Amino acid sequence: MTPFDKTTITAKFTEYFEHLMNNEYEKALGFVYAPLFNFIGKKEMVDGMKKANTGDTTTMLSELIVKSVKPILQSDKETYGLLDYSFQISIHCPPDTRPAESGDDEDEAQNMSALDFTDKILMAKYGEDNVSTDRLNNTITAHVTNQSYCIFDPESNDWKFLEKKSAMLPLLKNLIPKAIDAEKKLQELS
Repeated sequence: MTPFDKTTITAKFTEYFEHLMNNEYEKALGFVYAPLFNFIGKKEMVDGMKKANTGDTTTMLSELIVKSVKPILQSDKETYGLLDYSFQISIHCPPDTRPAESGDDEDEAQNMSALDFTDKILMAKYGEDNVSTDRLNNTITAHVTNQSYCIFDPESNDWKFLEKKSAMLPLLKNLIPKAIDAEKKLQELS
C-alpha cells in the first residue's frame, strides 16, 4: 500500500502549479493523470492553455495556497486523495479602441469591451466578492478556490492530478470511478 503523504503531495502539486504559472504547459502535463490523454490529446490541451495568452490578452496565475490534502481511498492497488487549493488569476485585456456607440440596438455582448465581458464572466463564475477590476490598467484579478484529485500512479511511482470540475464529472467517473464513489460515500457520512 502507498502511504498517503500530504507533504509529498503538496510539494508535487506546487511543482505542477509552478509550471502552469510559468507557462510551461508541456512540463505541467507531466503531472496530469495520463489516462486523461486517451480522451483529450496533449496537443489539444497545450493549445487550449496557450490560447489564454494570445494577442493582446494575457493571463497570469499566482499566489498558490494548498489548503488541505485529504485521503479518500487507500487500498493495496489504488490511492486517491482530494486537494483543496486557491490561487489568483490576473487577466490583462486589450484597451477598448472601439468608437463610442451611436445608440443602435445591437446585442449587449457585442457592445462590451473585452474587459467588461471578461469581468462579467469571472464574476458569474467566482462571485463578485472574489473579482476586482483595475480599469486604469485593463486588468481583472480573481481569487479562485478549487479542488484536484490526487492519484498515486504505480507506473511512475509518483502522484498525478486531475482537476475536479463539475463539467468534467462524466469523464472523471470513467477515469477514476473508485475515487468518485469513495468521495461520495465520505460526503454521505459527514
